[in-house]
Amino acid sequence: MDGDDDIESLLLIAQLQLDDASEAQSRSTGKLREGSPSSDLQLALDSQVAFLHGYQRLLEDRKLAQSIDRALEQDQRMLGLFAAVDQGEQDDRQAALALSRGERLPPETQSQRSMPAVVALASQLDAEEDRAASDNDEETQVGSDAGPDWDSDETASMPGAFVPQMRRPATSRAEGSHGGRAECIICTERRRSSAMYRAPCGHLYCLGCLVDLVEACTRDETLYPLRCCQRELPEEDVLRRLTSRLRTKFSGKAVEFRVPATQRVYCINPHCSVFLGPAGEDNTYLVCLRCNASVCTGCRNEGHSGEMCRENEAVQLLETLATDNGWRRCAGCNAMVELSQGCYHMTCRCKHQFCYLCGERWKTCGCPQWDEGRLLTDANRRVVNEHGAQAAVRQPEQHAERVQEAMFQLRTNHACYAHTWAYRHGGGRCEECSFHLPQFLMRCRNCQLLVCRRCAQNRF
Repeated sequence: MDGDDDIESLLLIAQLQLDDASEAQSRSTGKLREGSPSSDLQLALDSQVAFLHGYQRLLEDRKLAQSIDRALEQDQRMLGLFAAVDQGEQDDRQAALALSRGERLPPETQSQRSMPAVVALASQLDAEEDRAASDNDEETQVGSDAGPDWDSDETASMPGAFVPQMRRPATSRAEGSHGGRAECIICTERRRSSAMYRAPCGHLYCLGCLVDLVEACTRDETLYPLRCCQRELPEEDVLRRLTSRLRTKFSGKAVEFRVPATQRVYCINPHCSVFLGPAGEDNTYLVCLRCNASVCTGCRNEGHSGEMCRENEAVQLLETLATDNGWRRCAGCNAMVELSQGCYHMTCRCKHQFCYLCGERWKTCGCPQWDEGRLLTDANRRVVNEHGAQAAVRQPEQHAERVQEAMFQLRTNHACYAHTWAYRHGGGRCEECSFHLPQFLMRCRNCQLLVCRRCAQNRF
């Protein structure tokens, strides 16, 4: 008995023999007179039936023992992976602390160098689980549709998040099937729940989607801090699931993002532009460890010890460009913003609210709150996003009425402080990150904003 296939064959043979013996036993019993002693044949059949029952129990116990043995072997491999990840996490933490102090990164340790192999092995184990679950599906669900079946274009929703409403076959898609498998909130693929990351809000992320989120955060500050359903993800829990290179990259960006934008100092070398640190209260100069350029923290020009600060030429060019294009600088974080649609009420990524016309804090000036042309454009966008472009073509009069109603609502209540998401079938471009999705987008029931799934979960 070398494997499960052999045990299954022996169990089948034992069951067939037991059926035959039980049938012969029944026939033999029927020929005896009531009260007469059992014949030698009857005693032999009774003994054979008892033996076969015991043999079946022995095979079942052996099958269970082999299953436990495989589970222990798998757990031993996973424990080894966890130990390697833990050591790599400690080494990365030391590297991040050195980076935050402005020191050079220490040499990469063996644990850090082996992290890509560890992640690859974890992915391989996960893929093996997927194949095993897929084989099980084929055996138990012949002729059934195991894929998601959306109830309708609009699904049940909740503030700040979304809940996909799907009809699931009870035998295969129920929670806990396939040894504890669950669905990733981003890609909807089912994975081993023990290998997934659980956010504080309860949503589960597969390793690939978690890595994609962290990588996107290093390029887009609006995704920092990492969050899901407006609740921050503990960085320590996330970092220990990443490769050493991505952990170091994210830790460096986290140090940068924690510094107020107006206090950040970057290398003046346009081919470097690395973050050097906060400016501080007193003007001094910082030296870039990558290219050795020195930068004055006061004027952001090249270091000029003993000389007066002068206006930064790059800042002057940016201000001229902003004036020519009608851009406005946020007083909260110093970021340059551009109004593309809607009213003049601006809410920056730093949460500072101001008037786009004059830059003053919102509702502290006498500027008009909207431009009729921009208001009409935004109202039309909302109606098209809610009812579809084809509806505007088929029923132009009703579309015009809806646009007028949307304009009236925008004049009285233009802000959307709590997005409530629902699925909208059909591809399109995310209005936040410009990513194109071929099958569906998420639509806010309040402001009719169309976004991708990641923005719905991790941006708002």
